[in-house]
Amino acid sequence: MSAADISPQGSTDVEELIYSIECAKDEYVLGNLEKHIGNSAAARNAYDARMAWFLEADLELNGAYSVDEPDEDETTSNPVTPVAAPVPTKMTTTMTEVNMDSSFDFIPGQLPLANVRGITPATFKHWSYMFGFDKFRNPVHLAQHLKDGQLVGQHVRQKDGRTSFLGSTAKLQMYGQWLWPAGGKKVVVTSSELGALSVSQAQGHKWPVVALPTDQQGGLAAFRRNFEWLNSFEEVILAFESDEREQALAQQFAGLFRPGKVRLAKLTDSLTDMLQAGRTEEIKSALWQAEVWRPGGIIEGSDITIEWLESDEGVVGYELPYPRLNDALRGLRAKELTFLVAGSGIGKSTIAREIGAHLVMRHGLKVANVFLEEGPTKSANAYMAIDCNVPLGELRLNPKILTRDQKLASMAKWAPLTMFFNHFGSLDSADLLAKLEYFAAAGCKFLILDHISIVVSGMASSKEGERKDIDILVTALRSLIERTGMGIICISHLTKADGTPHEEGGRINLDDLRGSGSLKQLADNVIALERNSQDEEAPNEADIRLLKNREWGDQGLMDRISYNKETGRLLPCPRKPKEAKEKDGSPFAAQDKLLRSKAGATSKKKPDPTDLRMQQYAAGQQQLPVDPDADIPF
Repeated sequence: MSAADISPQGSTDVEELIYSIECAKDEYVLGNLEKHIGNSAAARNAYDARMAWFLEADLELNGAYSVDEPDEDETTSNPVTPVAAPVPTKMTTTMTEVNMDSSFDFIPGQLPLANVRGITPATFKHWSYMFGFDKFRNPVHLAQHLKDGQLVGQHVRQKDGRTSFLGSTAKLQMYGQWLWPAGGKKVVVTSSELGALSVSQAQGHKWPVVALPTDQQGGLAAFRRNFEWLNSFEEVILAFESDEREQALAQQFAGLFRPGKVRLAKLTDSLTDMLQAGRTEEIKSALWQAEVWRPGGIIEGSDITIEWLESDEGVVGYELPYPRLNDALRGLRAKELTFLVAGSGIGKSTIAREIGAHLVMRHGLKVANVFLEEGPTKSANAYMAIDCNVPLGELRLNPKILTRDQKLASMAKWAPLTMFFNHFGSLDSADLLAKLEYFAAAGCKFLILDHISIVVSGMASSKEGERKDIDILVTALRSLIERTGMGIICISHLTKADGTPHEEGGRINLDDLRGSGSLKQLADNVIALERNSQDEEAPNEADIRLLKNREWGDQGLMDRISYNKETGRLLPCPRKPKEAKEKDGSPFAAQDKLLRSKAGATSKKKPDPTDLRMQQYAAGQQQLPVDPDADIPF
């Protein structure tokens, strides 16, 4: 840009002097103008006019220096009685007329003669907020800190948003704190200096307003350092912008005060944008209507509505394929943590697959499958095997037992509603937890995790060992459920039994869960499988025992289930007559009797778990009743 392009029309000798200095970019220092201008009033007026023109022509820093026409009336009506505030003894147009701490090389500054972003020159002067150039001749904002009328610091903001602070921050006050005495009804705190100027101007400079003095980290330190001054007011109103970072900072600040003292103003835009748009009444309304802050998770009973109470979907249960268990739990719910436990090789993964397939193909729910001891192809084939009533091992050994058309028809039922995790042999726990979070975001209603111990093996072990690692993991899973609303079905191992081994039918209780006590404390449901794999008569039959039922409380022995080698299914079956007689006092005695009679248990023939009724149920043509007294269709 040439001299002819920027020189103002009708320049006097003094203006030419100023113009020459401005154009000498390598030598230009704003403070040097004083020795050239001297005490001439004409020179001073010319300098002020030149500076205003220069601001408009050259200092549009991302809109921060957009210049408005001066208001004819800079005052703002406010019916509230103002709080008396001391003004520094020397706050005038140029920084050289303000006393300075000679220990620091401050940047000379100048006040504008026109409105900048709706803020009037009088407001800039009141707050000692100026504009100048750093040593590299970059235009900068200068939020000047005064103490006892002396300049003690400058918060410098550049065009690209970078900031720095000149002066000592050891005893730094909130920006503008020198303008107001301690005590009073309320004080407004903003996150930026221009925001404080905007609020102050909107209120006619009558109510105390301060701003964070430096960046957010330094602002928190200053907030704590000046806590006594802030706490001297009856109310503290935090007027921070609505973005996530500023709101998180507001939560930190609010937590420093006693309950009920802090209010949070809800802002739709930045304070400076609102002021520039003439929305001063909206600024004042946001402050007067600021809501009392409460820590996250605190809900006032007076805020509860009928609609909010009825919005809870946590008690909606989805029917399980095991009638007694389903009756006790009233179905399986999302937003809950359910553990499946059993001895080694008893059928934990098999029953987990049965439940998963039932949720997908019976209820149309999306299910994530994280089986860490197998690849995703096996997990996916399990859905096809269950749907087609063929053993998973047979299908994997000989994929041709199903035609391509059969496979496509089966996949249409479950593939769109399932997701799988390919861990590629890596079990990094942090990465796994991120994947689980993704499953929830992708719309999965339930997730099956098999199993906890292998996840813990991929964690960086804590000093306390595996028990503490499991505690950390289960807490993370509980947090995930609360955040996402996804239900998690988690498989866990047992400790070594003191008496009869779990693999030989030993009874399971909550203390047998392997690892931390958090498993039984944080779980909503704990379901155990008890099976004697060495039993000569019925090695493929197992009992479901409900160890914990947080929602309803019912516990104890539930369904007898049997693994059918012909279909690969794990389905309910009748108990032996002797066992049923021992349990005639249970609410399931009537159903046991029906199951035995229909399955041929009253005859001398051994009950056939592959009878018509079981085949129909496995094919999805029959549903096991929930009511134990209901007739059972065969």
